[in-house]
Amino acid sequence: MLSNALLTQAVPSALYAHLGQDRVATAAALGRISSSAALLDILVTPQLGRLSDTIGRKPLLVGAPALALLCRGVAASRPTIRVLVIVKLLSLLLTSTFSVALRASIADTHRDDPAALTGKLGLVSASAGAAYSVGMLLGGRLLSRSLRLPYLASASLLALLVPLVAGRANETHPAGARSPLALRPPGFGFVRLFRNGVALRSLASVSALHTTSMAMGDTWQVFARELRGWGVETCGLFGSLSGFGHTAVALLARRSVRRFGARGHTLLATASCAATDLALALGSTRVAFAALPVNWVGRTQGM
Repeated sequence: MLSNALLTQAVPSALYAHLGQDRVATAAALGRISSSAALLDILVTPQLGRLSDTIGRKPLLVGAPALALLCRGVAASRPTIRVLVIVKLLSLLLTSTFSVALRASIADTHRDDPAALTGKLGLVSASAGAAYSVGMLLGGRLLSRSLRLPYLASASLLALLVPLVAGRANETHPAGARSPLALRPPGFGFVRLFRNGVALRSLASVSALHTTSMAMGDTWQVFARELRGWGVETCGLFGSLSGFGHTAVALLARRSVRRFGARGHTLLATASCAATDLALALGSTRVAFAALPVNWVGRTQGM
């Protein structure tokens, strides 16, 4: 997550400069990139789950950051717009690969204890939030000096991660539990969620609407420039505070689920998401930063 967070502002800033500081064109280009990444995710992610069931979790946990390291090295050596966009798409896919394998590995060891599973996922989310916090802050400062620096820093971190995972991570999916590889259909089957009862349909609808607002991805930086005149360092500070607070709140997710139940926690997080979106759309810079604590709670919805 830290290696990814270092690059969060790289492509938006490069596109903004490449397109003559045209915010509309930049937002449109980022939207196309996000849509392409989402389509790749739908097509590929189901196969990743089946692949991890066939070969185990560890090969994906090692292979994904290794390939990401290669991509970041190419981007650092040749930071053209075409290369940066391709690396961005590949990096998103590799991040999904690593995430699928990591969550599957955690589920392997805690599948019989839902509360413990939620707690472990909360720790993972907290770690990701902390990494995002540091990465956004450092990435903004590195980017203000050179476009190559964030990619070099990201590649260096991945160069440390790959041997660490290869040497220390344990395989949690034993050979006897593995299944033959069989390709799954694309992930369009999620539409079945809207057909399985009122409760699940309602939850899926809320999640879809929330994801619609979250799916703007890197475009929020363009909006921040347009609405509030933020530069890379201010965007980095906002992202850093967002990640820092999310780290603290994520550690409490397990306690919240036990106290209020899954439904109560989901209602609280969803209401927080709605309040945050409204504040960010209508408020000034001061309101945007003041709304961060509510945003922290809302980001635990996915747990």
